Amino acid sequence: FAKDAKKSVAQVLEEAGVKGTSFARFRVGS
Repeated sequence: FAKDAKKSVAQVLEEAGVKGTSFARFRVGS
């Protein structure tokens, strides 16, 4: 369960990082 939860957290952080990067690029591009 802990392993599964850790994986979920990693996925969430990865998705958040991707969104943050896209948002940053969008702002810089603008």
